[in-house]
Amino acid sequence: MSNTANTAAKIIAAVLAVALIAGGIGIIYKYTNGFNEDFKTFYVEYDGKQILTENSTMTFDTDTEPKFSVKYTFDGSDEKREYSIRVTANASIDFEYTVDGERYLYSKTKDLSDAFGIDKQSDGFTLHITRELNIQNVLRKVYGSNDATVPRTVESIKHPYMLVITSYNGNVKYNIAFGIAETVRIEYPTPDDGYDGGITLVPNEIVFTGGSQ
Repeated sequence: MSNTANTAAKIIAAVLAVALIAGGIGIIYKYTNGFNEDFKTFYVEYDGKQILTENSTMTFDTDTEPKFSVKYTFDGSDEKREYSIRVTANASIDFEYTVDGERYLYSKTKDLSDAFGIDKQSDGFTLHITRELNIQNVLRKVYGSNDATVPRTVESIKHPYMLVITSYNGNVKYNIAFGIAETVRIEYPTPDDGYDGGITLVPNEIVFTGGSQ
């Protein structure tokens, strides 16, 4: 082989080595959240986007079914690995509530999963965000009691719940603080409903009136 060919081969090998190193660094950068966290061997996807940060926030609309996928990095096995999923109280938020006359601290409420109808599959899970899921009704579902009451001010809290997703071996955990945004729809009454010119937004906390005089 000529010196020219040897030189070309060395250049190509060097370029490939640099490309491999750059690709490896890029992968590490991606799965360590910009070198800020440990390398993620397990991650979550939602709405087409990968979740790679340990702590994040989300807001879901009412009457929706948010679907998450769970995946293991570089896992070529056909066997699906286990993972755990639960919803808890956001421990950074605290207030006192009562159930059947007993007082409790919200930050100490460990599991709210039953209120969200979690449908868990081997490759992901779905939450069921129904219209009635305010904080008081979530606690009523969890305790199985209609006598759960909370301070009125708590319904303005933006992210009262924590979605906790953990890898099969417990080495990787994602904490997603989330809240529920009330979807408002407009109802236009008909003359048969005794229409007086008003417009009602549902839920009916806000009502515009102004019928003809």
